Amino acid sequence: MTVEATLCAIISDGRILLQRKAAGRFGEGKWNGAGGKLEPGEDPVEGVIREVLEETGLRIREPRRHGRLDHYFGDRSVPAWSVHVFSATEFDGEAVGGEEGELRWFPVEEIPYGEMWENKTKFIYVSKTDQTSYKNTLNQEIPLKNPPFFPNAGSSSER
Repeated sequence: MTVEATLCAIISDGRILLQRKAAGRFGEGKWNGAGGKLEPGEDPVEGVIREVLEETGLRIREPRRHGRLDHYFGDRSVPAWSVHVFSATEFDGEAVGGEEGELRWFPVEEIPYGEMWENKTKFIYVSKTDQTSYKNTLNQEIPLKNPPFFPNAGSSSER
């Protein structure tokens, strides 16, 4: 069975809010956007708003849907995880870390790619360019809706 989840790039003043997952959490020690598993029957937009609030204390407004990342582990023919990817530039509150992990704002030029899951690195990288898709680990073409996260924030030679 595929786990449905969300991921959100929260962007403000040329910076992105990332979370380093706490010890014992899935993805521990890796930087990632806020997000998590959807509740049964939950709409992805409602889920990303709930997850961001739970993990960061921020109440995002009008999250922008960019597409979905399907994660395959091992030789499965169906994704283990299907992650609905959003960005948000409007929010209320102050970012406060908690049980899920440490929060930090990074300038977009200083995103810690070497400390992220490879597929998140690819997604943020592609989102900084004018590309509209990327290839996942099964070499399938994945369309991205509404790129980029960072208008005019670099060229395809950057990473």
